[in-house]
Amino acid sequence: WVQMFDHIQAAESVARRLGDQRRLARTVALMASHNLAMGRYDEALTLGQEALSIGLSLGDRAVEVLADNRWACETLVQS
Repeated sequence: WVQMFDHIQAAESVARRLGDQRRLARTVALMASHNLAMGRYDEALTLGQEALSIGLSLGDRAVEVLADNRWACETLVQS
């Protein structure tokens, strides 16, 4: 898990530097899932909301669905 998260964080950094919002949204959604699995619910929720926000701003339904599903899971776990 640790190595995977390191790679995801590197991908996030590259996406931010390049201004690639679609890749950033997908990467942030993956980071949200990882944090959820690790029990870091506040961080997971924040990342899930960021991914959803980016997806909505792009009008990218695939990103919206991916982020929305993750955000919903995070919200349920916290309840």
